[in-house]
Amino acid sequence: SYLESGADVLITASYQASVEGFRRELGVSEVEARDLIGRSVTLAREARSQFISENVTTDTPVGREVQIAGSVGPYGACQHDGSEYTGDYVDHMTQQELEVWHRPRLKTLVECGVDLVACETLPALTEALALVHLLTTEFTD
Repeated sequence: SYLESGADVLITASYQASVEGFRRELGVSEVEARDLIGRSVTLAREARSQFISENVTTDTPVGREVQIAGSVGPYGACQHDGSEYTGDYVDHMTQQELEVWHRPRLKTLVECGVDLVACETLPALTEALALVHLLTTEFTD
């Protein structure tokens, strides 16, 4: 496993997750969609706990702090059209619209207690600025 190989960070399976996408594709409520995103944090925590409990008597270095990173992929990852690599969507979206779109997932990950946020594969400066703005104004803990 990654932890047995010395990884210090586990990342949640939330890169492509979005409240909007879960609502549209699964027909769930906003609360249920946020619960699904929160489940990715729970699963990462459970994996960390299992690793620690299974390795307390081995030579594996379990005394190190293993952190949970909340994975935040770009808007384009939820479009399923390759735009997560090109950033073409930012030609039609403002920074504020991107903040509105990212806020529910980011809020859920932070409320569920991730140790850090991993903003991944951001293809456009506008989107990076949207996330920086959210993280420095609304999610400062």
